[in-house]
Amino acid sequence: MKEQISVKPKILDLQSTNDIYMTLNIRILSNKPNLNGAVFTSDFIEKNVQNKDKLIGIPFVVDRDRLEEGDFTQLSHNLTADGELGTDQIGSFVDFWQEEDGDTLYLCGQIRVMKRYSRVCEAIVELFSESNLNTSCEILVQGYEEITDDGIRKIHYNDGRNALFASCLVSNPADVNAKGTLLIAEAYEQDIKNQKGDVIMPNNNKQDKIETFNKGVEVKYHGVLETSALKWHEVRDKVFNLVNPYNAEKDEREYNYMIMELFTSYLILEDWDNFDVLYKASYEIDGDTITIAPKEDWQVGSYGFIPEGIELNSIIVNHDAKLVELNKELDKTKEELETMSKEKQTDVELNEAKIKELEEKVVELNATIVSEQEAKQALEVTITELSGTVDELTPFKEQVETAKKEKETAELTEKYSKLITKEVFASERVTKAIEELDSVELNSVVVEEIAKQKQTDLETASTKDKDVVIAATQGKDLITYDKDASYWASPRS
Repeated sequence: MKEQISVKPKILDLQSTNDIYMTLNIRILSNKPNLNGAVFTSDFIEKNVQNKDKLIGIPFVVDRDRLEEGDFTQLSHNLTADGELGTDQIGSFVDFWQEEDGDTLYLCGQIRVMKRYSRVCEAIVELFSESNLNTSCEILVQGYEEITDDGIRKIHYNDGRNALFASCLVSNPADVNAKGTLLIAEAYEQDIKNQKGDVIMPNNNKQDKIETFNKGVEVKYHGVLETSALKWHEVRDKVFNLVNPYNAEKDEREYNYMIMELFTSYLILEDWDNFDVLYKASYEIDGDTITIAPKEDWQVGSYGFIPEGIELNSIIVNHDAKLVELNKELDKTKEELETMSKEKQTDVELNEAKIKELEEKVVELNATIVSEQEAKQALEVTITELSGTVDELTPFKEQVETAKKEKETAELTEKYSKLITKEVFASERVTKAIEELDSVELNSVVVEEIAKQKQTDLETASTKDKDVVIAATQGKDLITYDKDASYWASPRS
């Protein structure tokens, strides 16, 4: 299925450029839902930037007829009934990066728009300056990460199977939040006047065509790639970008080598400016990443032939001599390896002695552990036997404790029943104290009862003193005495 995502750029700056193309920087898509009900995950954006070598070169296309006619209201992908896209390429992407604006992550790209079509370029500048330059990216979606309950389709990187393959100038974008960032088009006015469809070089010098990829040389492929991550043409493109690096800041590419042949483990390069010089360089593929050997490890050569006067046999003899020399080096290397092997054997023997010593210590330690385990088991048996004896004596212990308690209870009952009244003795407090053999509590009860009794006695005595009545009668001796001689012992006056 194809998912078309649109962005709406906005002009921010105009700067100078060369006379062959103008550069357009845009925000292609974001991680926010668009009007098509699709949302690109942050993983999709980040992984495309990390693997931008796969994207560099994808086309920027337009409905050229409508642009040149000035009809800016019906621009689209021109999708036909048979699934073809009826648009024309006017440029291509040369770089990709990501930008953050608040919580929104954007996939951004730089487009080189060729000035070959003057009316198209005029239309782009006009739309851009009016903030009406809308682009819609064309993406081949092999599968969604998720389709939510409200119908939003989440598009993830999917190991590169969800692929961005073009961007188109349209009238109705789906992602209105995406914005362009830069249009480099100064000196454009003069180009339009002089160009008339041709490529204008500095100082108004014309050339028939611009620099083409690999100088138009078709690369020869040898062997079958063992990796399914990359195809031969993808390996070619990555190698080309590695040996001819593109500088995004200067907006230019450094041309050094052409790719002549690609093998599964090495490649043949030709000097960009000197076709007589060839280079053989090894390379490795790890996933979708290619690593080329350092330049100092490259082999330098050239296309050649066998000159007149040189016999093939002499070449063979020289070759055999070199082969003998190489065999000698090989034998020497084998001897060195054998010596190293003997040294390693000595190390192995030393290590084996150490291992044997350690094994003996392990055996000794195991014997100690067994002895300790046996002692532990014997101790456990003794503990078990003692536990059985305790269990047997427990009933007798309980009987003794019960008899002792009954005796102490009887003694307390006999003692304290004599010291306090029956009512107090029958109280819950006294009963509980006797059950718990709490003589301290019982003594407290006795003291409290004695104190109460004394207080009662004092109150009774006070009441009796107040009730004494003395009768007022004629005074007389209250005690009768016999008035004998002793009574009158004192002489009368």
